[in-house]
Amino acid sequence: MKSLKRSIPIAVVVVFAIVTQVGAQTGGLSGTSWQLVQIQNADGTSERPDDPANFSVEFGADGSVIARLDCNRGHGAWKSAAPGQIELAPMALTRVMCLHPELSDRMARDWSSMQSYAIEDGHLRLTLSTGGYYEFELFVPPSPEPSPGQQS
Repeated sequence: MKSLKRSIPIAVVVVFAIVTQVGAQTGGLSGTSWQLVQIQNADGTSERPDDPANFSVEFGADGSVIARLDCNRGHGAWKSAAPGQIELAPMALTRVMCLHPELSDRMARDWSSMQSYAIEDGHLRLTLSTGGYYEFELFVPPSPEPSPGQQS
């Protein structure tokens, strides 16, 4: 009986630690913004955007996702049922004709094929079901400039 009394607090601490870790992993994207660093293709080649800030993704705490794909804007939904897994719903996307649409068109095409994620050293990796991945870095959107006459 004494060993059972000693085991219960230890078990509670272990369960709390596991639940906390799982929550941190699945909630790790919630409320974060990222900009594209590179696309690593399954064949080992990679592509980089000219301006990473033109390819950004923001994961809302409410399950919404807002994206900038060069000159286009997108809105959709995301969820993570387990650590490292992600499900991205198809994105509603503006269809402005960008000067160089290759990268934005590809990202829009690949969007729903992203099935897992990892966050390491300030980088987010979204892995495609077909192989390869998108690598992002933390992004802090610029604050709007105060209007003339407004105090900061």
